[in-house]
Amino acid sequence: MAETYKMKVSNQHLHASFSKEYEPIMTIRSGDSIEFNTIDIGWGFNEKSGERIRYQSREQEEAWGHPMVGPIYIQDAKPGMTLEVKINKIITGWYGWNCAGGKIMF
Repeated sequence: MAETYKMKVSNQHLHASFSKEYEPIMTIRSGDSIEFNTIDIGWGFNEKSGERIRYQSREQEEAWGHPMVGPIYIQDAKPGMTLEVKINKIITGWYGWNCAGGKIMF
């Protein structure tokens, strides 16, 4: 039976680059679902009624990049297999922002 995992944003789930060396943040099986929220391009998040919280990469990366959640290990997946990811629903937050082509200083 497929499970649904819910995860809250945390420094332990975030990084700014891809690497096969990164340890998975969780293990799921084929058919399972994950619900999680993401942070903004400035590595921040806030609930509508609270102050903005700044997050950091768990890998302690110095280069600033888009915050990514993961990696996630798929039980019984093997190299060369095809991974299908289905996005069931996107629920937008009450605010958000992004940027491109320049560097933001905080």
